[in-house]
Amino acid sequence: MSSFMQAVIDGDVVEVCKQLKSDPKLANCIQDEMTPLLSACQFRHPKVVRALLESGSNPNESLDDGETPLHIAAFDGCEECVRILLQHAADVNVRTTDGKTPLMNAAQGGFPLIVELLLNAGANVTTSDNVGRTALHWAMIGEHDEALIARLLIKAGADIGASNANADTALDYARAMNKPTLLGELK
Repeated sequence: MSSFMQAVIDGDVVEVCKQLKSDPKLANCIQDEMTPLLSACQFRHPKVVRALLESGSNPNESLDDGETPLHIAAFDGCEECVRILLQHAADVNVRTTDGKTPLMNAAQGGFPLIVELLLNAGANVTTSDNVGRTALHWAMIGEHDEALIARLLIKAGADIGASNANADTALDYARAMNKPTLLGELK
């Protein structure tokens, strides 16, 4: 691993800035199929995210599967990374090759503040992935029982009766996943 990517992963913003100053192309390098910006989001380093974006990193870059820095920050719960990415024109409705959006990642991850940030930035609450799951479905799949997420999604216009390709609704998911708090929000 290069010393630059190690500095990104370690969150060493001083070293990252020093190396970017001497070689601005580092902002968009690829190592082990990851870019510095994707890594900074994955390791939850908002100061490094800001430095990379200010040095020319593309906020909408993606992996082969279509995951962008915003997908990663939303799933990993880095609220400040999400804020910074949105300030730098990250596409709030970008989809992976499976059709998953950052809003779906935040809902699955159990991060109501990020769900709210994405909704306020224009995230489409009715978008479904390639098999028909909406953000409300993904909220039921996550390893949490966070009622506020369901409330936020429903208030923003999520369709409680929307069904996936197997005709399963979010209510069906809540029952199957034994999520009593979320189940209560859907009734």
